[in-house]
Amino acid sequence: MTHRKGASLEKGSQKDAPSQQAQVIWEKLRTSFWLVPTIMGLLGGLLAWLGYSGDLVLSRQVGAPAPPLVYLGTADHARDVIATLLSSMITMTSLVFSITMVVLTLAASQSGPRLIRSFMSSHHTQVVLGTFIMTTVYCLLVLGSIGSYTSQEQQAFASVSGAIALALASLALLVMFLHFLARSIVSETVIHRVGLELDQSIRDLDQSRGRRKPIRGPPFRLSSSRQQSSRAARSGLCAGDRL
Repeated sequence: MTHRKGASLEKGSQKDAPSQQAQVIWEKLRTSFWLVPTIMGLLGGLLAWLGYSGDLVLSRQVGAPAPPLVYLGTADHARDVIATLLSSMITMTSLVFSITMVVLTLAASQSGPRLIRSFMSSHHTQVVLGTFIMTTVYCLLVLGSIGSYTSQEQQAFASVSGAIALALASLALLVMFLHFLARSIVSETVIHRVGLELDQSIRDLDQSRGRRKPIRGPPFRLSSSRQQSSRAARSGLCAGDRL
């Protein structure tokens, strides 16, 4: 009987092992600081290719009016705009996150190291960092592409308009990120976040236990020797009570 129970337990643990490993891998990816920025960096390369294609289409429309909200100028002016945006994004990214790590280090000394882990796993932080990296990659690729196909005449550049739009989006996310950073170091926010993580861990544990089938065996029965010893013990207790 014990051998059957041990075998069933081993089978259950072997079935749950892949799901547990998948949960561990997903937790590592979720709390990592590189997954979302890497994906958004690749997205920046795709957007740069789309901007390059748009510039090629607009360069062939000689004499046609430029579409609205599209940058109009020479190739040298376009490169100057992209270079300015690129240097600004690199400076802003390095400055913001260096200040952020200093603030979190000081806050973690009071609230504990869990604050840094929760900050790294937050989608706000990952999306903001990913947007900065996406804009930087976009500006780098567009800066290298401008001038390879254009003349010194004035024309429309869709890629420059895209760079300006990404820079404005980065500024908006920067303001939201500073607001989130100011609230994330407050003790009430830290306690609330820890409580949410604890509730999620309990739900995951209940789900993993619910997937396991309960082990059902035959009813427990005493052997004949144990039944005799239990009867003798009961008779001795009854005799003691009578005395």
